[in-house]
Amino acid sequence: MKGEVWGLMGLREISLLITATSFLFLLLPSYGVEGEMATLSREEDLELDIQLKLLNKPAMKSIQTVHGEIFDCVHINKQPAFDHPLLKNHTIQMRPSLFPKGMIHGASLSRVRHPQIKLHSGGCPRGTVPIKRTTKEDLIRARMISMKTSTSSSQLHSLNYPGYHRAGITTTGDNVYYGAKAHIIVYNPPVSGLQYSQALMWIYNDAPNHDNCIQVGWMVDPLIFGDKATRMYARWTVQGSGCWNTFCPGFVQVNPVTPVGSIIDPVSTYNGSQYEIIPIVFQDRLTGNWWLSYNARNIVGYWPKALFNSLDSFATGIAWGGSTYKPMNEPNSPPMGSGHFPDEGFGRASFMGGIQVVDENGSFVALNESIIANYTDKTNCYKVGLNSMDQFGSYSFYYGGPGGYCGY
Repeated sequence: MKGEVWGLMGLREISLLITATSFLFLLLPSYGVEGEMATLSREEDLELDIQLKLLNKPAMKSIQTVHGEIFDCVHINKQPAFDHPLLKNHTIQMRPSLFPKGMIHGASLSRVRHPQIKLHSGGCPRGTVPIKRTTKEDLIRARMISMKTSTSSSQLHSLNYPGYHRAGITTTGDNVYYGAKAHIIVYNPPVSGLQYSQALMWIYNDAPNHDNCIQVGWMVDPLIFGDKATRMYARWTVQGSGCWNTFCPGFVQVNPVTPVGSIIDPVSTYNGSQYEIIPIVFQDRLTGNWWLSYNARNIVGYWPKALFNSLDSFATGIAWGGSTYKPMNEPNSPPMGSGHFPDEGFGRASFMGGIQVVDENGSFVALNESIIANYTDKTNCYKVGLNSMDQFGSYSFYYGGPGGYCGY
């Protein structure tokens, strides 16, 4: 099972099979792609309005970003997370009980900058959190995903699933983990139609019949997000169902200023300025909740332990790298990362560094090189290489490529 870890990555089937309120998405009768939305009848339009009232919670304040998105400041106890049936009696945890010790940044990353990922004007008022407002277009695209995906559960575990390609590193062996971090350089690879391209860190427990995972990183996906911007994203799945960001119940947002799903701006350019995000995911050993932070000081929120049935205890493996998807009827796959191969080096190829994991003692530690395996399935399109360990105990590697005709 460990060797099949990347076969699950980015599967759109999972993004639809969302618990609780997500069943509303499946009721939609019409859809469109690339901004060409189908014409709705008056009855269909009214049905969407009803669904939006159920999905969008009352807001104390609304904030429109420079990109035109609207985040509603929802009372922290009324956010969508608590529509999940497993979280009806959940008590909010505002801060982690403990933060893992020993985190290092790695000297190799001093050449990068950090994009602004916070809402302007100080974010949401005290006692509220930002939740991205769901639109009619969001609901219609959700229907589009459901109609385009019909894979069986057995195919979800296939490394050779047509259209999905990935390159990166994975842990091997029978170790357990309680968190991980990475510095991920951010790009905006071009995609079209139903394609996507992402860079991510994946934490999982592959106990038999209990495939649980958490994914964090950046992504360009017009079908999920409605545009071709590069966004931070966070996703969880349990046995084929789960959710992106706060689109539906699950993730508990506690940060009033930094919402999941934000557009990352600016992004890196080839041979130009380099920008990074630093996702950190770790388990609170007292509560069992899995926390998400973007650098050590910017706690965003958490996935409650109750959502999981194997990851509630620990993770059995972690992967880092890139993933792309294209429909079977399209000949070419999109670029991954910067769109250049690893041998071009820093500032040109995609880079992940400062990589560490959290051990059983609750400390960030360096990866043991003996349990790391490189992985890529289409070396004519995407590669991984130039792996290294620095004197500070952080691991790094380069990955990605131009895509194009990769075969299936």
